[in-house]
Amino acid sequence: MGAGGPRRGEGPPDGGWGWVVLGACFVVTGFAYGFPKAVSVFFRALMRDFDAGYSDTAWVSSIMLAMLYGTGPVSSILVTRFGCRPVMLAGGLLASA
Repeated sequence: MGAGGPRRGEGPPDGGWGWVVLGACFVVTGFAYGFPKAVSVFFRALMRDFDAGYSDTAWVSSIMLAMLYGTGPVSSILVTRFGCRPVMLAGGLLASA
């Protein structure tokens, strides 16, 4: 074939790990979106342990969802300005603190 044709014996550009990364991202995203919604299972226990009402206890999942959705635009601006790696490092440090 010509110079522009496909080459034989050339492997995937990611070394074959693309599907593993995709699966891991799927699981992480599922946990990230599922956990704040699953807090409602523990509402009665949280209300009892902290002697709080329903509206006070609902703030737990509300704050988690607000941080999840509210930091997206901020992160996008920071990634555009500083790049992906520094922003990801700062986010990881904030999450682990």
